[in-house]
Amino acid sequence: MDLIIDLAETDPDRLQALRQAVSLPTRAKTLQTIALALKTMGETATDTAKGKKAARQASAEAARAPGGKFAPRAAPRLVADNT
Repeated sequence: MDLIIDLAETDPDRLQALRQAVSLPTRAKTLQTIALALKTMGETATDTAKGKKAARQASAEAARAPGGKFAPRAAPRLVADNT
């Protein structure tokens, strides 16, 4: 990569900027920043409840869901046909 930059550029300031752009520390820092951003987005995008009140609310809603402990019962089915 350095060889291509050396052959294509004559301006020393631009040459310095291009070498810095493709250097390993710059690429490593960029990769580290992207990884940190993805980690932060992953932590904030979870569906788990945050805090005690939210956790209790989520657990209460799960108990009220169909099939849960406090779910409303279904209407009784008639066994005999009374017609």
